[in-house]
Amino acid sequence: MMDLLFFFSLAAFFPVSESWRTYWNAIEGEAFVVKCPPLDSPVIWHLGDMNISTDPGARVHSSGRDLWFLPATANDSGTYTCATTMYLSNVSKTLKVTIHPSEEGICFYEDSLYSGCVGSPGSGHIYCPSFYNYENATIFKWYKDCKELHGPRYKTFRDVLAINEANVNDIGNYTCKFTYSHGGRNFTISATRGFRIAKHSIRTELVVWHPKGNTVKEVKIGSPLNVTCKAWLGNGKQTMAGSSWKYNGEELPEHFVSCSREYMEPNGLFTEAILSTSKVEREHLGLNFTCVMFNDVGYKTVSITLSEGSTGSGK
Repeated sequence: MMDLLFFFSLAAFFPVSESWRTYWNAIEGEAFVVKCPPLDSPVIWHLGDMNISTDPGARVHSSGRDLWFLPATANDSGTYTCATTMYLSNVSKTLKVTIHPSEEGICFYEDSLYSGCVGSPGSGHIYCPSFYNYENATIFKWYKDCKELHGPRYKTFRDVLAINEANVNDIGNYTCKFTYSHGGRNFTISATRGFRIAKHSIRTELVVWHPKGNTVKEVKIGSPLNVTCKAWLGNGKQTMAGSSWKYNGEELPEHFVSCSREYMEPNGLFTEAILSTSKVEREHLGLNFTCVMFNDVGYKTVSITLSEGSTGSGK
């Protein structure tokens, strides 16, 4: 039980980040949210030459970095653009959206799969990849290869599915389905990721590369800020891995964004998170930010405090 609580607490602390995705897929009839890669607010959404409505009552509407489809239809497929015009600079990102038809017996499409999870013989944990994109998501069901799961081997704790005595027969694609409420209506949402069993599971404590320990970050008023935390996670894939910047354990203040990624290099798997703002204001001085990095073994934190420096560029 403690193992499951550990996985849940990490999943709750780190909503699944889709910040750098450029291809988005969903099934018609389901609620669906697309997230713009980190841009300083405000963000404007377009479909071709048409501006997307910001009316929360509209079926398709935008809210900051989020583009909502409530629900999605096949006609929503297309190329969308999110853009900002802050500080006299035009920055835009292009995202391709594909809405697949809803067909009986099909609960996912191959191009809609999220990154897979890896378990070891006897232990399997799978977390729902899009759950934390929806604030009031309710209890949901799990499916393996589109068949609903039943039995004492399966335990759920919020968005995490734990498989007791996991073995090679548990390899497959797992779908979480849950309900999202908006404007007095309930919408179904689903997300699918693969699961496999590693023959040899070697788990290693992560190593923080930078920053080293808790530090004071010298910045210059009016200059941009980009601070990266980076950690080596071990060799091979992890069931859970990631990093994120937080402010007092909560979401970042306005105009600050955090984007993260995991990637392989010849010497192992790494995670890094970038804390950024386009302009440091005087009221930002003294703010303390914490980067939390985690893998299957555990997590580590490093903190920075912003301080004005005579030569600090904020980069």
